[in-house]
Amino acid sequence: MPDVTGVAQEQAEQALRDKGFLVAIDVQVSLKPPGTVITTDPVKGSYVEAGSKITLIVAKAAQTPTPSQTPTATESSTPPTTEPTVSIPPGRG
Repeated sequence: MPDVTGVAQEQAEQALRDKGFLVAIDVQVSLKPPGTVITTDPVKGSYVEAGSKITLIVAKAAQTPTPSQTPTATESSTPPTTEPTVSIPPGRG
């Protein structure tokens, strides 16, 4: 099994297909650059016959909240702050 760890998904797929392997993709959240191979199944160095299926585990970025997913002030658990008001009875001001 050739080592394609750290290689871009497309390059890894092509390299394995050129050697006669069938390729499947599994995507996982990772700190590695999105679209790169994190690991394989079977792992590098394993004996694998041509025609066998190789699964590439490929990195994807974690989702970050978009503005529409960010809570607004009315949805926040922190109550809004208000300025205190003072009333002055008529004739006293």
